[in-house]
Amino acid sequence: MIFKIEKFFVYLALICVIINYKSLAAQDLDMSPTRLTPQLNASSPENKMPTDEVVLPIIIPPSSKKRTPINIDETELEKIDSDSVGSLMLADGGFGVNMWEGSDKSRIEKLLPRIPINSLSSEIRTLTRRLLLSAATPPMNNNETLLSTKKEEFSSESNIIAKTGGTLLEMRIERLWAMGDVIGVESLLKVAPNRNINPILLKNQTNVFFFLNDNSRACSIVASQIKNVDDPYWQKALVYCQTLAGERSKAILGVNLMMEMGETDKVFLGLVNSLLGLDNFKITNLINPTPLHFSMLRAAKIKLTRKFVSTNNPSILKIIALSPNADAELRIDVAERAEALGLIDAKVVQQLYIGTDLKNSEVVTLSPVKTKSEVIERVLLYRKVLEEKVENRKAELLDQIFKSARERGSFLSTVRIYIGIMRGLEATEDLIWFAPEAIRVLLAVGDYEYADNWFNLLHSSDLDDEKIRVLRDEIAPLSRLAGQVTDENWDNIQLDKWWNIESILKKNTPGYSENSNHRALLLYNLFEALGNDVPDRRWDALVSDEKSAIIIETQPALLRMLERAQREKKLAETVLLSLLVLGHSDITQVNPMVIRQIISGFKKVGLHREARNLAIELAVSVGL
Repeated sequence: MIFKIEKFFVYLALICVIINYKSLAAQDLDMSPTRLTPQLNASSPENKMPTDEVVLPIIIPPSSKKRTPINIDETELEKIDSDSVGSLMLADGGFGVNMWEGSDKSRIEKLLPRIPINSLSSEIRTLTRRLLLSAATPPMNNNETLLSTKKEEFSSESNIIAKTGGTLLEMRIERLWAMGDVIGVESLLKVAPNRNINPILLKNQTNVFFFLNDNSRACSIVASQIKNVDDPYWQKALVYCQTLAGERSKAILGVNLMMEMGETDKVFLGLVNSLLGLDNFKITNLINPTPLHFSMLRAAKIKLTRKFVSTNNPSILKIIALSPNADAELRIDVAERAEALGLIDAKVVQQLYIGTDLKNSEVVTLSPVKTKSEVIERVLLYRKVLEEKVENRKAELLDQIFKSARERGSFLSTVRIYIGIMRGLEATEDLIWFAPEAIRVLLAVGDYEYADNWFNLLHSSDLDDEKIRVLRDEIAPLSRLAGQVTDENWDNIQLDKWWNIESILKKNTPGYSENSNHRALLLYNLFEALGNDVPDRRWDALVSDEKSAIIIETQPALLRMLERAQREKKLAETVLLSLLVLGHSDITQVNPMVIRQIISGFKKVGLHREARNLAIELAVSVGL
């Protein structure tokens, strides 16, 4: 018999078990057996024992605890459909597992990739995120033959995800990426059942890690994709990871091979050369960079300046806003834009306003003549308001800042940046003139408690002044929309009083006439959408030959689809179509009649809170 060294160690281990059996059995411990050698493959010829060898039994020490038998259900578990997964359940703000009930899958697949990504409306962004992240049974095709065809077509492209679907999941991830919602992307990837084998999901996960500057985990995935090195994405990632790991010769070889194959990404090639110390690369242009590019920029410690960064991509805006190697003015400008799109918290902008070292930061005024960049002007204004000790003067500055922000279409973002300062103002008789704007600002962020303080100030004031009555009439419709005025305290005469104020402003304010009718049309539609009557005389007053404000047109087909989805109470489809109809950065320019249909539709499908939130957001954005 030929003695094998491997078997010697096996026998030695078994002997040790036998020798120590008595001492182990005497101990009152729950010890499970520990494997001392790798499990042998019995089917492998080299692992079969000769028949003349003595097989020593493996003795397992007894446990002091009785083990409960495990009942194994041999029934095959139903596979999870990737399209059904989500990180938001109903209790977390999702729309529920039945949200697509009655919707046609082929229609949803056509519409979902069209969801807008640059809305400045926080309510629209919230609805978009909830729609994309909700866990729900995916929609079915009304025509089952069509469904079967779709599956076969998809199967031919990727056998990995043919059995469990995945098309809607990938569309949702793509839209979240487009919105710059990296956290949303990561949350969906965590619940995707095929995330470790689907090449598309693997790339998305790698991009998330590069985006978050977690190069270790990103490169771990890259290392597992060596077999896919012919894919340009994995080629670039592999070379970068080799560079980070100090594998210089491998990285240089990889770059040379990529160049021979015609690689045209000059930014990538230049950054690799910089990281390898082969060249001092200077970026002259950076259009739509990827998370990999920005990870390389951080590693190469290249400072980002306005000269070579030009993008409206939300994901990239977020990276620049959070990048420590960006030019100060660029970073503040991008941070403001990123905050307006809900990509970063307003506190980030506040910190940049306070902490950025600016040269020649002399005292600034709100003069119409600008001698500095608008970015620096806003930074200095914020600091001035923060340092102002006189409450009345602080309120005057805030009033002008909010009016200016409304004119340039950044009211909601400006409110979030200044909301901390606003809450520090006490509602007193000295500041009663500021009450209407204070109420608008506080309602914009849903702070009803602080808004009530100013509302109560207006209505409890003992000042017998015509100006006070005008202030009350000015804010009355908005207070009604927000529910601050109850049914018993509301009279449609207050709409007449509001219109009288509008008429005065129309006569005395240059350029105001173009917006006056539009504001009234929006207000009346918001009122009736939320169940309030508007008298005919108010509608009659809007019939005139005056030029109305520019209104963005809406595709009639979308409106027809929306009306039917609302009537049939298709929740998710109603939300999806509403997002498409409101697919503009400034939704205040959407036809008020269309706004009315959307808000009414939200109520029909049970989204009452969302309907009121959207109405208030629109109202305060135009200064109602």
